[in-house]
Amino acid sequence: MNMFQRALIGYDGSTSAKAALRFAVEMATDSDVELTALWVREPLPRHADLPGVAEAANEYFAERKQEVTELAKREDIEIGSETRARHAAKAVVTFAKEGGYDLIVIATATIQNFGDGFWATPPTVSPTTRSAACSL
Repeated sequence: MNMFQRALIGYDGSTSAKAALRFAVEMATDSDVELTALWVREPLPRHADLPGVAEAANEYFAERKQEVTELAKREDIEIGSETRARHAAKAVVTFAKEGGYDLIVIATATIQNFGDGFWATPPTVSPTTRSAACSL
């Protein structure tokens, strides 16, 4: 029996997020964990009605989704891709709870490798760890 059944990966396309995604993919290939990558778009400012702002955000997500799709294809696994628009920590915790995820994988701008794992403390981690109802 697997320790985890469903893993949610916070994904923004950064180097550290790519490392977290690779970590989750390795875990999934060693077991039968369902993966979903979640990109959270912070609420757009009031001037977001300027031409191109919302479109640029949507294009950015499409590029992140393509990265996830390409990795899944290379590794011959399935990875879902979702996006939400709200505060990052709240979105991750809410999505995980509503989706029945039992693991959240998130990273930071700098990942410190300590043997078999890594230590991550981005600004999103602290509020996420206080609110999550599953493993991080």
